[in-house]
Amino acid sequence: MKALIFDLDGVVADSAAAHRRSWARLAGEEGVAFDDHAARALLGLTREDSLTVFLGDRVLDADQRTDWLARKQRYFLDELVRMSPDDALPGVRDLLAEATRVGMPCALASSSRNARAVLDRLRLAHAFAFVADGASVAAPKPAPDIFLLAARALGVPPAEALVIEDSAAGAEAALRGGFALVTVGPERLSPCHFESLAGVTLTELGRATPG
Repeated sequence: MKALIFDLDGVVADSAAAHRRSWARLAGEEGVAFDDHAARALLGLTREDSLTVFLGDRVLDADQRTDWLARKQRYFLDELVRMSPDDALPGVRDLLAEATRVGMPCALASSSRNARAVLDRLRLAHAFAFVADGASVAAPKPAPDIFLLAARALGVPPAEALVIEDSAAGAEAALRGGFALVTVGPERLSPCHFESLAGVTLTELGRATPG
């Protein structure tokens, strides 16, 4: 294992909750059914793909989609101004600090176009040698493109980089790209899984690396 590639929402930051509240606000305005299960289905998706899943069988024209996406973004930015370094998830700072001490480069690969703004609010931008967001690649997760881009930027082949994810789309993308995978969060999505990164070290993560 020569590099770490982190997802953002649900791995580095508690921004998944802010996204959930933003979608819930839009759902309330438009009469769309939305619960925790529906929110979970949006994890790891781009804003545009999230809207398609959010709508279900409902169809909007292009102008309506643009309006709904713009409102969702405004609602998320309302949430973002309340975000602070305390919203970094448990264990993330310690793991990034350990990687820095041993000279292991880290990248962030997130479907969110707000990734850099979130890192700034968390004061964690300095910890990542490369950041890829929802505007960085044409094919979003579950395509592996964003992880492959991050690995190239770090100068390591996929087989020597470990992806840390919390979504089904992200986990599929990592495996399709030939990466080692660790998942975190309430849903077990891989054989190597942690409920959170609290107390997790590089040695423990290395157990997920093939060979």
